[in-house]
Amino acid sequence: MILSDLLASYAPFFQASATVAVNLLVQSAVLAAAGIVAARCFRRRGAAVESTVLRATLVAVLLVPLASWALAAAGVNGLRVSLPQTTAAARPIVKTIGPDPLPAPRERAPFADFEPTGPALDNSDERQIAPTSPLARPPIGTTPTMTDAGVARPAQAGGPPREATSAITIVYAVSAAVWFVVAGLMLARLAVAHLLMSLTRRRARPADAATLETCRGLATALGVKPPAVLLTSRLPSPCLVGWWRPAILLPDVGSNLLASRPTPRVPRRKPPGGVAGAYEEEGNRGRGEEGNAATAAVGTGVGSVVSVDVLVHELAHLARHDALWNLIGRVAASALWFQPLLTLLVRRGEQVADDVCDDYVVAHGADRADYAAELVEVAGRFQADWPLATAGVGIVTFRSSLGRRVQRILDTSRALSTRTSRATLSAIVLAGAMGTCLSGWLGAGANPVAAEPQADPAKDAAATPNAASSTATAAH
Repeated sequence: MILSDLLASYAPFFQASATVAVNLLVQSAVLAAAGIVAARCFRRRGAAVESTVLRATLVAVLLVPLASWALAAAGVNGLRVSLPQTTAAARPIVKTIGPDPLPAPRERAPFADFEPTGPALDNSDERQIAPTSPLARPPIGTTPTMTDAGVARPAQAGGPPREATSAITIVYAVSAAVWFVVAGLMLARLAVAHLLMSLTRRRARPADAATLETCRGLATALGVKPPAVLLTSRLPSPCLVGWWRPAILLPDVGSNLLASRPTPRVPRRKPPGGVAGAYEEEGNRGRGEEGNAATAAVGTGVGSVVSVDVLVHELAHLARHDALWNLIGRVAASALWFQPLLTLLVRRGEQVADDVCDDYVVAHGADRADYAAELVEVAGRFQADWPLATAGVGIVTFRSSLGRRVQRILDTSRALSTRTSRATLSAIVLAGAMGTCLSGWLGAGANPVAAEPQADPAKDAAATPNAASSTATAAH
């Protein structure tokens, strides 16, 4: 009875949760499908444009509940999906035991004093048992009642009988419980992964001065604040961790750092139109032979088997704020775990982010064949563990897409894409805002309120004389 009362009292909340979930499922499906198709259509424009489209779609999915609420507050009624309302089962009709109600007084008819002769009327009806009879005396603390079938049974003390919980209320309650439990477990899993990565970062040791100096020069060339560079034996592959205080974690395996390209190439200016352009060697300008020798020997004995290309790749992730975007996408996919299109959208966004960072590396002067061979070597030597794949931004996030990445890197016929032009960005933002408003209109509308059981006038009229008779009996 306690569970039934609890379900009945929270029935409006369960119905509202189910309604929100169904409308979010429809709205996110429309937005995610449109975003995936649009990103595929803009694939020829470059990986940067495709990544911008996917990110705009993710933002639209996150803002669509707010858009629906704003439209509903403005009085706009959209195509909101309405679920059946929760209604309680009707109460059983009970009648109190007592004498029949007295007829209404009427005018005295002629021969009113006439008394008919004959056998006396049988007044032994069960309902006419005197209240003082032991058979009619109810137990202490109960009120005598009788159902429509005429079977007398005592009613429970303490008020009217409880209302039965409807089946649809149970369905809504179970659905809401499954949604919250699964989402909570997935969010907890994500939080544990970030906690483990934070602990790994605290236990890591700083890299040598030469590596830090090289990373600082590359970060300046890419226009980002130099992050910390740490070495740890707990990670199998390089990665970028943290969006508030970022750091590059390198595996500590006892080899040399910066094994390839001893003289890094830094850009003189940002390429126009989002396509990598002219680059020249400025990393060692003005330092002469001593500077070149220092760059060639940088990282000796540091204890990591990575190269300058790895640093450029991770710094490109930092310049694009991929750690923050990945966190937002994973949180959204965990909260809306019942929407597979959103999970596909987030996964595709992470893959395209790796493609953009590969273009950064090639545009920075890396040899295409050497960089592709290094990716294959990293993927074959290191296995990304669960915390790294969940909370970090590695150089080889998806081994399943490694072949496609290698083919893309070796393709010299395509133009490099590292940035999105302002005109294209403005068009994507405008299209995303329109899609958000349209999807918000699909879910705009007032939340339904659980219907109260309506009173039946005929039953109320039939129950009124019985109540009056009970009152008269009690007064007598």
